[in-house]
Amino acid sequence: MGTESPLTMYARVAEVSVEKYTESTVAQRNDVVALEEPLEIVLLAYQKRAPVRIPVAITMRTPGDDKHLSLGLLFAEGIISSMDDVTRVEEAAANTRDKPFTTAITVYLKDHVPVDPASFARQFPSTSSCGICGRLELPDIRTRESSQAGPSVKTSLLYTLPAKARQRQTLFQHTGGIHSAALFDSEGNLMMVAEDIGRHNALDKLIGRALVNGTLLSDAMLLLSGRVSYELMQKAIAARIRCVFAIGAPSSLAVELACTYDVTLIGFLKENRFNVYAGKQRILPT
Repeated sequence: MGTESPLTMYARVAEVSVEKYTESTVAQRNDVVALEEPLEIVLLAYQKRAPVRIPVAITMRTPGDDKHLSLGLLFAEGIISSMDDVTRVEEAAANTRDKPFTTAITVYLKDHVPVDPASFARQFPSTSSCGICGRLELPDIRTRESSQAGPSVKTSLLYTLPAKARQRQTLFQHTGGIHSAALFDSEGNLMMVAEDIGRHNALDKLIGRALVNGTLLSDAMLLLSGRVSYELMQKAIAARIRCVFAIGAPSSLAVELACTYDVTLIGFLKENRFNVYAGKQRILPT
């Protein structure tokens, strides 16, 4: 399950020439790096029963899972609330002179979904490092609070999660330059992994895939490969995830959000240690 076909892997990495240095030698070798290419996300919505094409964002990402990435981003931004808001999702090449994007994703909304084209007039950019940058306001995540208590987890089980996720991080094993977001059930079984050069993109891909599959995220546990920023915590809360674990450190605002919305937040999770920043009631001693 942790392997990909050569064709799939080739589409997500690039071969480069590098000079490898050791204490005594310098050698020229070929190496692989993670691809980073632009993706255009477009809405097809209805205004007064007439279809309107609305450019939403241009994001730099690792190719693959583009439909899930688009749906996850739209969900986290509060534009859609479920797959009931979506008619279909189309993917098309957009290699034209005036729009040199590798891929364009168009999400067709049902006519009952309210969308104001003026709110996208700024056509905010989204980079692989920051999520959506320069937006004027954040979605109201309070309206998406889950009534679920969330899973409880034993410390002995927590220690096993990073290794389980690494086994499915195929791109990271090849390049060393990829982030991941992994979803576990309450028993510690790995349900799905998403990888991308951007931390936010990886989480958007994971949320989008769960949205399509109808996975109940309030009963799941999220493991992030890097640090936890405000934006990542906001996306997790919008998706009703109650347990957020990370290999890296959380930011102060991420901790504040976790405390405010009763999310269990763990940082520096290794095979033998971790820090609990919020929601310690869900952590059970072994």
